[in-house]
Amino acid sequence: MLPDQTRRQRQNLRAMRAFVFLLMLSLAGCQRDPYTEVYSATKPATNDLVGVYTADTNTVNLIAREGHYTAAPPSIALLADGTIAITNIPDWWLTSFGAPHGGFDSGRGTWTVQKHQQWWGLSAGFPDTTQFSSLSNRPGGMSTEMMLVGQNPPYKIHLIVGDPDDGRGMEFERLPPEKASTR
Repeated sequence: MLPDQTRRQRQNLRAMRAFVFLLMLSLAGCQRDPYTEVYSATKPATNDLVGVYTADTNTVNLIAREGHYTAAPPSIALLADGTIAITNIPDWWLTSFGAPHGGFDSGRGTWTVQKHQQWWGLSAGFPDTTQFSSLSNRPGGMSTEMMLVGQNPPYKIHLIVGDPDDGRGMEFERLPPEKASTR
């Protein structure tokens, strides 16, 4: 073999190793929200979303086990007139990195169905955040997204806790109308 061929082969091998290293590094950083497979891919009818939602069993356990929150039943109410009311939502849904601080968020605002990338969710706006522990009970307003889970009614509402790639979230399921009216 000629010395120039050997040198080129070594250069090619180094370039290939560098490429493989960079590829592996980039793939290691590419995580994704594990819930994307269950998020709503078709737009739900507004009437199919109206109702009162309470934390499902997994969420109740997560709130107690990982969040160490006191037992305060969280709920989300979506009214037909576009009003949303949240009650006792653990503050970690809006804190940095999903860190639990032991407080709760409650408030009223507005909601609409909105597309988020290729999925559907709720766009919620709260004009008064004085009852939001996650925002240090500061006056003012905020808006956020809540993802919808399921392809058909009854849908669930999914609140991401911390980094979506970590797969932590709280899910709320719609109560049957007869149970919702007694709340």
